[in-house]
Amino acid sequence: MNVNLLLRLSVLPWLALALGLLGCSKEDRLAGHLEKADSAFAKREFEVAKIEYINALRIQPTNSTAVLRLGKIFFEQGQLMPAFAFLQKGRSLFPEDVEALEHMSVIYAGMPGVTNRTRFRQELNELLQRNPTNETGLLLLG
Repeated sequence: MNVNLLLRLSVLPWLALALGLLGCSKEDRLAGHLEKADSAFAKREFEVAKIEYINALRIQPTNSTAVLRLGKIFFEQGQLMPAFAFLQKGRSLFPEDVEALEHMSVIYAGMPGVTNRTRFRQELNELLQRNPTNETGLLLLG
């Protein structure tokens, strides 16, 4: 067999791989990270989900799904400081998320200070206006 032919045949798979990787758009990569993250989140595989949501945020820093899900993951893991930061940012991006509002109410309930108590009451009132039968909200009210 011709050496040139062998060389070309061995380079072709690498060339195809390189072109395939270059062909992935930001949107494709974002969708891939979000798909993996959402799947891991649904299975409560939070460490995997965190990595994928963070990768998604590297591509699109204002992705409300990634921001809110990271806040919820940190909340579930009891890491309230990062949870607070992500939930607060997520609520500014997507204020309709009732679960984020619920988590923020719980976090504010545990914070000392008059300013935080006022903010807690605001969050709690908004939560109960949106969902008057929310169990967490009713517990925090009582």
